[in-house]
This record gives sequence, C-alpha cells and structure tokens, in this order.
Amino acid sequence: MSLSGRFFSFFWCFISIACQAVPQIQVEEWKIATSAPTQHRGIYPTIDDLLVLKDIGGHFGSLSVAPSGKQIAFQIQSADVVSNKYNTAWYLADIEKAFELKHIGDGGTPIIRGEFAQYKTGTRVEPVVSWSPDEKWIAYLRKDDDLVSLWRSSANGETTEGLFTDERFHVRDFAWSADGRSLVINVVPTQDYLMELHQSNENGGFFFDDRFLVAWDNKPRFQSGDGSKTLTLALESKLTKPATPADESLLVEDRPSFLPNSRKVAAFTKSEEGNRIAWLESTSSEQTISASNHRRIFLSHNKDGTDCQSCNAPECSGFILGVWWMNGELVFLKREGYRDTFYSFYGWEPKTDTIRSIYQSEHEVFIDCNLTIKGLACLRESWSEPRRIVLIDTQTREVSTVYNPNSSWDDLSKPRVEKIHWGSDKRTESHGHLVYPKNYNEGQRYPLVIIQYRSRGFLRGGTGDEYPIFPLSSQGYFVLSFDRPTRRESWMNKERLDELARSNWREFDFRDRMTTVRSLDAIIEILTEKGLIDSGKIAITGLSDGAETVNFAIRYSENYAAAIATHGGFSPHAYHLLNESSRKYLKNQAHLDIPGRSEEIDSRWEYYSPDLGASDIDTPLMLQVSDSELAWSVQMHVALEEYNKPVATYVFPDEYHVKFHPRHRKAAYERAIDWINFWLQKYENPDPKKAAQYDRWRKLRELRDRNVRPLN
Repeated sequence: MSLSGRFFSFFWCFISIACQAVPQIQVEEWKIATSAPTQHRGIYPTIDDLLVLKDIGGHFGSLSVAPSGKQIAFQIQSADVVSNKYNTAWYLADIEKAFELKHIGDGGTPIIRGEFAQYKTGTRVEPVVSWSPDEKWIAYLRKDDDLVSLWRSSANGETTEGLFTDERFHVRDFAWSADGRSLVINVVPTQDYLMELHQSNENGGFFFDDRFLVAWDNKPRFQSGDGSKTLTLALESKLTKPATPADESLLVEDRPSFLPNSRKVAAFTKSEEGNRIAWLESTSSEQTISASNHRRIFLSHNKDGTDCQSCNAPECSGFILGVWWMNGELVFLKREGYRDTFYSFYGWEPKTDTIRSIYQSEHEVFIDCNLTIKGLACLRESWSEPRRIVLIDTQTREVSTVYNPNSSWDDLSKPRVEKIHWGSDKRTESHGHLVYPKNYNEGQRYPLVIIQYRSRGFLRGGTGDEYPIFPLSSQGYFVLSFDRPTRRESWMNKERLDELARSNWREFDFRDRMTTVRSLDAIIEILTEKGLIDSGKIAITGLSDGAETVNFAIRYSENYAAAIATHGGFSPHAYHLLNESSRKYLKNQAHLDIPGRSEEIDSRWEYYSPDLGASDIDTPLMLQVSDSELAWSVQMHVALEEYNKPVATYVFPDEYHVKFHPRHRKAAYERAIDWINFWLQKYENPDPKKAAQYDRWRKLRELRDRNVRPLN
C-alpha cells in the first residue's frame, strides 16, 4: 500500500462521530441460522490450537491451477511460536489421482503486504506463483532475510532452485515466455538500497519533506516504484538483460481489446473452444466509491466483441465474484441475501437464457475458485471450520472436501453459533455471529465480549486476528463477532460524498462511527432483554476501524466494563505527525487544520478526538500497540493517565498494523483474555510469571474505584 493509501485508509476510520442524533436502530430479525454445538471428547479450542492452524495461501487464501486443469499448486503457511517464524511449503495436488499430494519446495518467509511499498501492514499477501507452459515447473516469489527473490520447483518434486536474487532489489512480478525458456521479471529497489543511494547525496542530513511520515516512522521512506526495472531472465544461463517492449507486455493481463477499461471489468473467461468471451462488468457510475455489488454478466459470441448478449435475470447482477465456462454453461459465484452474506453458485445457459441454482450457503465462505477437469476447486471456510480445499461438481451439485490441512481441529468440541442481524435500513444494517459459552445453561446470564469489525468465514480472532473467539467462549463468555454497519461512503455517490464533507462535516460524520456505536448499544439491549448476558459485564475489543469504534464507544456509551484496542484515537497530536500531503487531505476533505487556528476547527477536533474526552471515560482500557503505531497512540494513554483513568499500554517491537510475529500474536491473545477475565470475572491467572502484571492491574482497579463518576 502506498504512503498516501495507508493514511487515507486509516483516515476514513477516524473521521466519524456523532454530532447529532443517530438513526434509531431496530431489530429486523433475531436468528438467521444456527450451528449446533459439537462434542468431541469435551476438549475445546485453546490459544495454541488457533496458533498452529495451517493456512492455505496468505491472509485471504489462494490456489493456482495448471492450464490443463489437472494439478493444483498451493502454499501452506503455519506459525511456529518456539522459533518465532513461519513454516511455509509448496505442494502439488494431482486431481486425476484422488488429490494425491506432493511436497515440491519450501516457501521461505511469508511476504507482508506493503513489502514493495513504503509501509508494511503486517498481513500476509497471497503467494505469487505461475505454471510453466509445459506444466513441468512452477515459479514463485520467495522471501528470505527480508529480500524477495524468484525461485522455481519442478512438478515432480526433484528440483528446487533460485533463479534471480539481487540484494538491492525485490522481485515484484514475473511471467513465463511462451516457449518456457525465459522469464520476464519486474524488480523494485529495497528501502535499504534507496536509503543508501540517498545517503550518498545527503550526508549532511535529510531535508524534512513528504518522505517523512512520523506517525509511523522517523526515517524518510522512498517510492520503490521510482527505481523499478523489467528484465528478461534466460533460464539456461541465468543471465538477465533489459526486457523488450514485447517481453514487458507479458506482465500485462492478456485481455480482449474490446472489453471496457479495467476498472469496469472485474473478470473475464473464454469458452472451452475459445470463440466466446464472458465478463463481469460494473453497471454503476464510476463516481461510486464501491461498485463491487453492482456487476452484471455479459457475453460476446465472437472474439471481436460483436454479437453480444447480457444475462438480464436478477441472479446475474449484484455482488458476483467470478464466472467460468463449464460444458457450454456459464457458472458464477455470487454473494447475496442480507448484507451479501449468502454464497450462491448459479449456472446460466446463454442459448436458452435460463438460470439454474447449483449451491447456496449462508454459513460457508468460498474463496479463490478455479476451474479444473473435475469441477471448481475452491477454498472454503465456515463459522467453526478453518480453510480447506473443496471440489464442486456443478452437474451433481455435490461439494466434497479433498484436502483438510487441519484435521485435528475437527476433533475439538465447538460451541453453538447463531448468525443474527438487526437494523432497519441501509445505514444501520448490522449482523454478527453470537458464539455461545462452553456448556451453556439456558436461563443463566453470561458476560459478553465484542470482537470486530467484520464477521465472515472462520471465526478466528476478528479482523486482524487479535482476539481469540473460541478460547474466549471456552472461558465462559458469550462472544459477539460483530460486522459493523456499512460505511456511508461505500454506497454514496462520490460527488455527494465530497459535497457533504465540504459543506456540513458534522452532518456527515455522525452517520458512520456513532451509528456503529449505537448499533452495538442496540444489540446489547436485545441480548440483555433475552436474558442471555449480564449487562454489567461487557468487554469491547477492536483493531484498526474496530479500535476506533472502541475509543468512541468508551467515550459515548456506558455499556462497557473493559476495553482493548490496538491503538489510540486520532488526535491533534497525530495531526502534527503527518506529512504535508496527508495534512492537505485533511484540510480539503474534513476542514480540519492545525489546532488553534479557529474555534470551528477546535470544535471538530473536540468531537472526534477521543483523548480530548478522556475525563468522560471510566472504562478500563488496554492498548496492545505495534511500535510503528505508538507515536500517534501516545496521546490517548497520556490523557487517560493524567485524568487518573485506568489505562495500560503494551508495545510490540518490529510490528505493523496487524501483528505478524508468532510470539507477539500469542502474547496478545493471552493478555487479552487475562485483561477481560480480570475486569469482568475478577479472576487472575495463577501463573507466577504474570504476578507483576496483576500488581499493576490491581492498582488500576483501585484507581478506578476511587475516581469513577456517578451515572447520570
């Protein structure tokens, strides 16, 4: 993610807060679906069970099918807390041989999102892999010692070798030549190399300019793309030369020339005989910020784009994820239903213009589906099941698991899970998954832990995987995995969005952040009225957008007995840590400026800077902060400390927005449970190593008891 991209993604998390009344939030329906509890020897998931789970692909998951559709390549990633590293390995699955697996090479260290940009986010990107034209090799990117290089492994598993490594450059992208004898590679300079180049010219000190974003780093950061170059690598000699324009074109998707611009087309597919082309095209205005749920299927019966046909059935429009030709039929995957939480496969027969339903599920998520000789191969997750590979026979409608890397997880007992939703219109619609406590007794009230801010697929640890859902359930909590209301800017026309931001910022912001806070207030009231939870024992947690909701919720709601966030709120202090481009964005879009310039500016800061309302906060807050985000989180901690409020901050070194290192992930998991148990259950872990932790926390409890404000 670019420097400005990272800031803007954070900024939209910061600029939302109530200045007027929030729309009333009502329950539309309580229970949509239930996952019954499972009992396997009475052993429930622990933190360690979560940490050792094997992921297929990176953060989201990915598969790579050979051009013939007969083999699948994928990478397995798993954390090792003892070594504080990740084990990664490449495998091939032979579809013709009952999905026989073969290990063909190691994958190095997972590549982190932002590796080739100025700032890393901490999430693991999808492994980049490509089959050779003869399907005898796969080539892939591999990171070792913070350097991304190009490797290949033979499909028979006998050979693995490095192809291109240069300590000055990361390999960012690559493509095979048509004859398979060479590879075209795109490389970008590493930040260390860029620093070295600039230091030779700036030994007298760096000029302080837009390269510095002190909110995340005190070093200048350089645009890696400025020094990128494209090379052609001969496989026999391993020598490189500058790529020709023809070679460079191999790095660009080979798409039919008649298709609309890439922003409008989400995907395309060619028929088996190669004469017909189908594609997904956005039917919304380009001024709409999010157009993913406005796609329609189009078809050209000729290669040149003539004789076109569109599927006008309602099933053929909406949030369509992919489309594939299978036996003369166009099979497509669509998200639909309430808040697009149902995953549905359909088939469209263009000749008769008919639609048939193939498979639908509201408790499963399907990821990165690919066409094989035996149907669609997809990654699938469900609420209680981590990622696995399934094959979908579109003719028989059967879905079968062909590879499960976490079979031991299936042997563990799981609690009951209910999918619920509430809210009365587009602005307030919310849903979540309510995970029941272990050994739930009807009629008994339990404490509640809220985990944010998206809830889809496997219920692991919320967005960013910071808070362990099933282990918390095992501790006797109801856990609400909360999917926040859709941000207003995601469905508004961009011109209207900008107009609101410029003309009446307060009228605009309150509909986002505070709508989320009031949505949580509403579901808490519902759960209390149903006799499920103890309203005096509620904890709220969050990362990123979820952390911002935490910071606002403990200021504007009195529902919470404990809170955990991964950073403090955006504040006037943070404004001073931004570079000129970011400050300019704030001035133009939010009418925010340096504090003290006007009463109006100061009023805006007062509304959405939680630390300026620290005197109103009584909820004990723990911040588990990555060191890269400490600078702009400090003001929240100091403000609460100065007002004698219970706050504890822990800083994780060499971390990013999402924590990456296995030991840090385990520590964050454990301390989150300890903090919640301490404040909601008055329970202290007897582990002697945690004695100092509880000494500090008991002092915070005494501080809270002395200074708590009476309720209005």
